[in-house]
Amino acid sequence: METNLIDTQAFTAGILFSLAVMLCLLLRAVTQDDHPATQRANRLALAGGLLGIVMLAAVNGVIYRYISRPLASFMLFPLILASGAWLLLGMPRLHRYFAGKPRSKPSVGPEVGVEHATRQQQRGLWEELRAMHHFRETLNGELISLATGDRVYWTTSAAEPCLAVAFNNSSTLVVTRHETLVKYVAVQSNIARALQAAGSLKESA
Repeated sequence: METNLIDTQAFTAGILFSLAVMLCLLLRAVTQDDHPATQRANRLALAGGLLGIVMLAAVNGVIYRYISRPLASFMLFPLILASGAWLLLGMPRLHRYFAGKPRSKPSVGPEVGVEHATRQQQRGLWEELRAMHHFRETLNGELISLATGDRVYWTTSAAEPCLAVAFNNSSTLVVTRHETLVKYVAVQSNIARALQAAGSLKESA
């Protein structure tokens, strides 16, 4: 009887290990074309979701083995529901956390008021960036450039909403001047056209 139990446990452990390896390979294949920041967020969120389910299963296993088998059987279905709720609600929160926390306003120097032209046109320029094929919108509402790694997000300056750009070199620019915002969008437009031309050239080769 004891030998059969050990064989069953070893068989179950082998199945779980194989499934874990397959999930890791599948996740790597699905996210391999994503930006590194998005890859990291997706993989850590999935790892956190799986870890939560494993912990719930381990708790039920401990109850089954050392406390009460009827209690463990009773808790099986609620734990399945809890696992599903964790996947639906917990993983998106983990993804938002690992994708990047909202950035606070710079505290150095006095805040500058937003120019009138910036207030009037920044929403339209934001939509232009959002429509470019090398930009992706994260779950926390930021735009990330897959080409340069820049992050564009909404913040405030002098209590007025405006855009800010967190560059890949860790510096941040709060865009209050209309000319600065227009130039940034123009640069990103040029990058988008260059990438599109390179893609067309590659397809024709």
